[in-house]
Amino acid sequence: MVMPRRMVTPPVSGLVLRAMMSNSVVFPEPFGPMTATRSLGPGAPELPPHYKDVGQPVLIPGDMGTASYILVGTREATRSAFSSTCHGAGRVLSRKAARKRIRGGDLLRRLQEKGIEVRAVSMDSLSEEAPGAYKDIDRVVEVVHRAGLARKVARVRPLGVVKG
Repeated sequence: MVMPRRMVTPPVSGLVLRAMMSNSVVFPEPFGPMTATRSLGPGAPELPPHYKDVGQPVLIPGDMGTASYILVGTREATRSAFSSTCHGAGRVLSRKAARKRIRGGDLLRRLQEKGIEVRAVSMDSLSEEAPGAYKDIDRVVEVVHRAGLARKVARVRPLGVVKG
């Protein structure tokens, strides 16, 4: 499977982080495939030693024109949500509806104006993933943070998008 990469920069002076942000990935788990994002808190026995004290890194992708988040798992997620949290902002438009409402060429220009490099196989495929097709990632992550399912570490913005 070829997965899109979003290059991101956290708000830490001088630090550039490259992370794969995709909500189309299913990781194998001991109890079967999991489509939610794991959010293991500090001390969880499943964590590798280097995450034991802080908890598991949690990546929640937003959309290609706004932001994504890096968070860390919490003990509360283990207690109340089977050690999981959301795996993305969530759609407000289906892919078909997005293709009908959003012109890929216009979206491409808006993203380029924001300094975001775009590589897409077609304008239809680009419009399917338009920022307007997704919920507001800042609001979604704020709910996750306040519910204690994961703790915010960094808000990152896309520098480049590859859409196949």
